[in-house]
Amino acid sequence: MSRIDRGHISPFPRPTQGSTRTRERATAPSFDRILKRELEPSKHAEKRMAREGIQLNGEQRERLGRAVDRIAERGGRQSLVLMDDLAAIVNVEHRKIVTVVSGERRQDGLFTDIDSAVLAD
Repeated sequence: MSRIDRGHISPFPRPTQGSTRTRERATAPSFDRILKRELEPSKHAEKRMAREGIQLNGEQRERLGRAVDRIAERGGRQSLVLMDDLAAIVNVEHRKIVTVVSGERRQDGLFTDIDSAVLAD
């Protein structure tokens, strides 16, 4: 069934207030909510942190999250985050900690496949 709206014929009916499309928009997460969601370690990062005895406390996780938010605002995708004596590679889009290296293990100081770096304050 076609509908006429402002002189144009449309084969698609206008969505009603309770339509699926309207509900999807209402429940879709906002950009701010996406930015603020919790960082998750990858399986590799979890294994490395366990092996090296690295534990991130709440304050460190918060600082790391703020650093990733700053990178996301500037379009970074894969970033090096330096914090205290740790270096973390983070996939910004998926908010995934790819790997973490402690101060003792980052002797050569070489990091590849990153597009940005930030100091977490």
